Amino acid sequence: MKATQLLFDCIGEFQHAWVAGWNGDSYKGACMAMFTGNAAPGGSINEVECKEPVPVICQLEEPQWRPPHRA
Repeated sequence: MKATQLLFDCIGEFQHAWVAGWNGDSYKGACMAMFTGNAAPGGSINEVECKEPVPVICQLEEPQWRPPHRA
């Protein structure tokens, strides 16, 4: 819930940001994003097209894992 509030405060309603994994699972390299709704906190995690330009929700250091490059 705190992450969805942060995302909502940063980029607003009905937006999304890339996340590398959820609960420690990378879902076999799927490109996933956290989505906001029309209010916060609350949202969803869904798979998105890897080629879609999506901001990163937060990044403290250079990531060790990168999403696969798909055509």
